[in-house]
Amino acid sequence: MNILFISEYFLPYDRGGAEISTSLIIKYVAKYHNCHILTEKYQEKPWRFNGSTVYPILTRIHMEQKSFANIFRYGINIIIAPVINILRIVNFIKRHNIDIIHFVPTAYYYTNLIIAAILTKKPFVIDIRGLSLICPVSFTSKFCKDNNYTKHNYNCLRTSYTADNKILKIASSIIALYEYIVFYSQVKIFKIALKLTNKYKIIPNSKFVRDMLVKNGYPEQKIQVIYNIINIMPAGRKRYSRKNRIVYAGQLEKFKGIWDVIFAFNLLNNKKLSLLIVGDGREMDGLTSYIKEKKISNIEFLGRLPNEMVRNLYRESKIVVSPSNSPEAFGRFILESFAAGTPLITTNVGGNPEGIKNRETGILIEPDDCIGLAGAIKELLDNDKLYKHIADNLKNEINKYSPETIGRQRLKLYKSLVGDYSKINQAD
Repeated sequence: MNILFISEYFLPYDRGGAEISTSLIIKYVAKYHNCHILTEKYQEKPWRFNGSTVYPILTRIHMEQKSFANIFRYGINIIIAPVINILRIVNFIKRHNIDIIHFVPTAYYYTNLIIAAILTKKPFVIDIRGLSLICPVSFTSKFCKDNNYTKHNYNCLRTSYTADNKILKIASSIIALYEYIVFYSQVKIFKIALKLTNKYKIIPNSKFVRDMLVKNGYPEQKIQVIYNIINIMPAGRKRYSRKNRIVYAGQLEKFKGIWDVIFAFNLLNNKKLSLLIVGDGREMDGLTSYIKEKKISNIEFLGRLPNEMVRNLYRESKIVVSPSNSPEAFGRFILESFAAGTPLITTNVGGNPEGIKNRETGILIEPDDCIGLAGAIKELLDNDKLYKHIADNLKNEINKYSPETIGRQRLKLYKSLVGDYSKINQAD
């Protein structure tokens, strides 16, 4: 069977968990079928990934930085680029005799990808690893939070802009309104397009995302939850071999709870404990200034690191923290902590409780609670019995998300959509 994967980002041009999850699916599926990967034009020539070819042929739609010049180009591009991408995808599908399409899209990619699939009459799978089909900023704005994540309109975008004067505030409001109109139109067209075919499945990576999709008008009978694949490593080392440190790996953004990490570490005032921060983002300057002002020691910023290095840091540390203030779909940090055998402290939001059972496979705290985070860290460091209980339980979690377990679910899904058993080599 010829399977086409389409992802806005792909290794080595990745942003984080979504691309890693896609790569792990391809690694498994490629054992049994021919896989092709389309991504944005990060370089001119195709490259190889685990025996499959990555074709960088899609026109880029998003903007890297928000400036008036970039916003103007972006406004034009989100209208023209989808048409170009549709033509390129349709042509690729025909030339490579594709049997099924697997999309990993972001908000402005949904519609043109679906149209390409409908035009070629191919079945398709849509992976949803976030909330971009519901909210234009994926529940990360203050407006979403103030409305208990139930209202989503241009205010989601407006409150995500920062402006220092009245003119810029007016301009940012206009831009936010324009972006929302485009987003709303894309979602509307997407829902209409789905009604034109029956050969598809929407695959959220958690029950939380599934429930949010159903509440927002997506057909429940077309939704199937499949969790992400774990990237298996040795389940862990003995506690004495771990360094006395905490690791945070993620975006340096307020909604990720990075300030709570810094505040909690300062409250602990433990000179024998260190904190490693992996990632980058808009809060970097503010964080470094605060740390310098408060004279907080033993904090090291490592910037962005390859996933393999992050996984090793997890394995060699005592605790992983990820106290997001906004709902997570089902963060990869959960699976990475399982694989490393390292207890995780995260927030009781979104899909996190599906993976983390409080005081059994990790510690759950409430969002925006740096005092609670500090207390949870201290308890794990001081309570050997609890630490060992959680670490031992993590070994049993690995099989639930193994490549074999999740990979078979994927293959059965493809089989059910293609319907031609003669083209399918089963892994069973």
